[in-house]
Amino acid sequence: MEDALCTSIVARQADGTIIHGRNLDFGFADAMRKASYVAEFYKNGKHIYDAVMFGGYVGVLSAHRFGAFSATVNTRSMGNRGVVPILEVLISMFEGHTETGVAVREVFSECEDYDCAVSKLGSVRIIAPVYFTIAGVKDNEGMVMSRNADGIANIHNLDENTWYVLQTNDDHFAGVCNERC
Repeated sequence: MEDALCTSIVARQADGTIIHGRNLDFGFADAMRKASYVAEFYKNGKHIYDAVMFGGYVGVLSAHRFGAFSATVNTRSMGNRGVVPILEVLISMFEGHTETGVAVREVFSECEDYDCAVSKLGSVRIIAPVYFTIAGVKDNEGMVMSRNADGIANIHNLDENTWYVLQTNDDHFAGVCNERC
């Protein structure tokens, strides 16, 4: 069994309200609870966003910017490939890719709306494949963006016929689905 089994969801309620939820169902939940806290981030003295943080880690994996957008990061399982993923991450680091949580933190500091967040999270070069679940505050602003280190692998948006999008840790768009799907 994997150690990181996250689930993120964005849904549109009947009244059009967009909601964003996530769980962190780690195998070592008791230890993570003791190291978790909600941090408030300020820019020029103004409170701009909150993030769930883990002691000792400066990246952001779950956050919301008030009246603008929210985002969560899920691990993207790429199958059992031995040491290959570790080597790919090291190569990405040396090629100048940004650590994923740091990239998300930069997006929350720089972006003021959903469109900016989607654009930046879709274009930043990150060190490892992940899923970004992003929600806005209006219409159908919600998506799961499946990312490779260098670009987008798949996007699944809210629309008039899709009232929720959900992501675990597998490529649902490729027909991969574990028991949590």
